Parts: sequence; C-alpha cells; structure tokens
Amino acid sequence: MLDLENINMCQNINKPNHFSGAYDTQNLVVRRGQEFVVRVSFNRALVQQDDFQLEFLIGESGSGTGSCRINKSQADGTTDFWFCRN
Repeated sequence: MLDLENINMCQNINKPNHFSGAYDTQNLVVRRGQEFVVRVSFNRALVQQDDFQLEFLIGESGSGTGSCRINKSQADGTTDFWFCRN
C-alpha cells in the first residue's frame, strides 16, 4: 500500500519566486499563473501501477473558490517529476 509520509510546500523556494516572503502567514502564498514547487514523499518508491491524487484549494480558509485537482497515474512512466497547469 502506498502511504503518504510528507508534503513539503517548499516555501524556501516558492516565497522568493513569488515575492510573498513578507506576508504574515504560515500558509504558502503563490502568484496566479506562476509555477510552484511541492515535494510529496511516500513510504516507498512509486511503481507504474500507483495512482494518487493531489487537490489544491484556493481561497479564504481553503473554501475552494478555485481549485486544481491533479490525478496522477504512473502509467505514463514518469516517477520523479510532473506538473500541472490550470
């Protein structure tokens, strides 16, 4: 079974890239239309049959006024890097 171990929002990379380091929040602040980095760690290496989903909710308190849902399947053969543009 594939288990999530950690999600790192890479604030040390994203804050400077999105000019959002001065905001007084623990949450990640990114600019619309710009790429950002997230690192997801699992309990084991991914295999081709693995499927997982990430959902990013945008808005006040994660109200979902906008969202990006990523469905990832290893069937495409990639294991280390992928991206979504919405």
